[in-house]
Amino acid sequence: MNIAVGTHDANAIARNLQRGIDILEGNPVPDRLYSGLPLLHFMGPEKVKKVTPILDSSGKVIGGNVTIHQVWFDTHIESDTAFLDPSAVPDAPWTITYVVDVLSRGNDDFSPFVMYFDDPGLTKPNPPMPHVGMDQTFFNMEEGTRTVFKIKMAPGKYYNLTYTWGWRSHPPRVQVSENANKRVPPTPQGKTLVEWESSVFGEHPSANKEQAIARIGDLAPAKRMWAAFRAARTALSQKNYQGISERIEEARAAFRNWRDRTRLPAGVKMDRQADLTLYYVNNTIYGEFTDGGRVDFPKWTLRGTTLKVTLYNGDYFEHGYQNVDFGGARGWENLFKSTVKSGGSGCWFTFGRAHWWMNVPITGPDGQPFMVMIPPADKQSNTPGKYKVQITFNYEPSRRLRFYQFDPIHHDVAVFSVH
Repeated sequence: MNIAVGTHDANAIARNLQRGIDILEGNPVPDRLYSGLPLLHFMGPEKVKKVTPILDSSGKVIGGNVTIHQVWFDTHIESDTAFLDPSAVPDAPWTITYVVDVLSRGNDDFSPFVMYFDDPGLTKPNPPMPHVGMDQTFFNMEEGTRTVFKIKMAPGKYYNLTYTWGWRSHPPRVQVSENANKRVPPTPQGKTLVEWESSVFGEHPSANKEQAIARIGDLAPAKRMWAAFRAARTALSQKNYQGISERIEEARAAFRNWRDRTRLPAGVKMDRQADLTLYYVNNTIYGEFTDGGRVDFPKWTLRGTTLKVTLYNGDYFEHGYQNVDFGGARGWENLFKSTVKSGGSGCWFTFGRAHWWMNVPITGPDGQPFMVMIPPADKQSNTPGKYKVQITFNYEPSRRLRFYQFDPIHHDVAVFSVH
């Protein structure tokens, strides 16, 4: 972008810079379907929805519903819901109404995967045990369309989370809605997931955006775009048009990093002693395999294979790590017919239904709650927090999903799955 004195339009430049900031911050953009869905992920405490119960004539709860809006575009899914509270329907079936807008390059098959706990009454006062997960539909969505899905759910007491993911770009096209009442650690003294989010960004981050965004690491591509646009706005007020041009180039470089979460962003060095390096920043996970190959860890073909993962935290708050087995080769049969005839991508190997289990224990050798926690980055030196994980798999990999990695305390889009 070259801006020459005498040919520029200062008002147009100001409008475009502010529009970029509005998109990143999630400010209203009236003529866009993504209005209010920030690319800077600081709004978690305000992305909470409760299931509205449906009562019969006697006042008994017989159902409920909650509506979730998502936009799918490029390699991303953004949602207005990171946390669902099903406490109003513990013993009644309910529904989720998804309103999905598919934007540029977002064409994909909608296939939410729900994960359920076993009956919590069986393990009280301890937390419920992992149970079953399953695809809930498989439906092709074309670019430039809005599709509304109404998905039936089991009674709320079983709900763990729903994982919506894109077949055509996964990773990184993924977004998760967690049970808002889950506690970490899973004890009465543990904080709920919403409380974890609020402890970082405040209960109402939209009321103090700059303070909330300050908790996001400075190497986050989205934050680099935000900082570049703000710096360009300052340069404009000083009529420093060369400075504006330089900041726009910085924003473009950051945009290229933001588009691809299967490569580490600029300024982050891979650990070549590990199989995989994951970098947490902007409540998101970027990852890259040391061999530079596909995102499928091909050396794992038989049980006994060891995976070495180095975890870097670029944000200025703690992140967690968990690795989940989605059933290995032990999943049940596919549930849905191929969508190829209607323009879809499959399904060649959906998850179908499977029993899930956590590969990282949630209790330590002493029986106390345990979680892998990556310390925050040092803001002064921009040195990331660091943790190394080594997992030896005692099962053969699945064609569906080899392993699912995520941040169990700040989930939403902080996922890096390996197929």
